[in-house]
Amino acid sequence: SQQERDKLLFWYAQAAMWGRFSGSTESFIDADLEALQRVTGISEPALLKASHIIPWAECQTDQERLNVHNGLLLSALWDAAFDSGLVTFDDRGRAVPSPRLGETAQEALGIGTSPTLVLSDEHKSRLEWHRNHIWISA
Repeated sequence: SQQERDKLLFWYAQAAMWGRFSGSTESFIDADLEALQRVTGISEPALLKASHIIPWAECQTDQERLNVHNGLLLSALWDAAFDSGLVTFDDRGRAVPSPRLGETAQEALGIGTSPTLVLSDEHKSRLEWHRNHIWISA
């Protein structure tokens, strides 16, 4: 089916970006793909980017760089906003725009209507780092 094909392509994209070739990933894929579709509305693997929560250069080890909990799979637009600090996510998985993110950009992202991400505790600790070091709060 189309959904199964998309899940397989999504898994390959995730595996290539985050080193997920070992172990069972089926539940991870379902949760990630569902969360991604809820936030961005996009499930085409070619339009998705692996976005590091703690940037590659700031990671202390290769293990941290490749840790699945140090990443979010986002559309290119969400990735650009997240990497530049114009948007972050709170501990409940809600998108939080920077005061510097214009109204038109917020509308393009769908910030006011985007559902929440499902986050692990490991995501939450890294997102706290993102809010303190990357996100533009003023």
